[in-house]
Amino acid sequence: MKQPETGRRRSIMSVRALLAGGVLICIIAGAFYLVRFQNRARCQAEAVALIRSRGGVVFYDYQSNGAHEVDLSLKPVWPLWAIDVLGIDFFASVVGVELDRAQITEADDKKLEQLGFNLADVEMKRLGTN
Repeated sequence: MKQPETGRRRSIMSVRALLAGGVLICIIAGAFYLVRFQNRARCQAEAVALIRSRGGVVFYDYQSNGAHEVDLSLKPVWPLWAIDVLGIDFFASVVGVELDRAQITEADDKKLEQLGFNLADVEMKRLGTN
């Protein structure tokens, strides 16, 4: 009786396991990346809502023409259906804020700081003084 070739069978199983493991690692890494992005978008959306509730105007990176000037006629480059589903804060970053500082209370400043949103840094970026 002929002996089955166990060496060949074992190497095929190892390649399958390696491929399955690689795919699993890619899926997990992608999920972590997506969660991190969603958290950043949620924090930014809360900060934007707070600024707008105080009468402020927020400018996104897609509205910048590259010369530290804001052009409100520029539209997002992402598909509208994706913006509707995930929100503009998932795709775009705030680069400028126009706001009367008297409208922001100390509690608002603390809330923005907790969200990782430093109002002074954003305003300086809009003015072009890094």
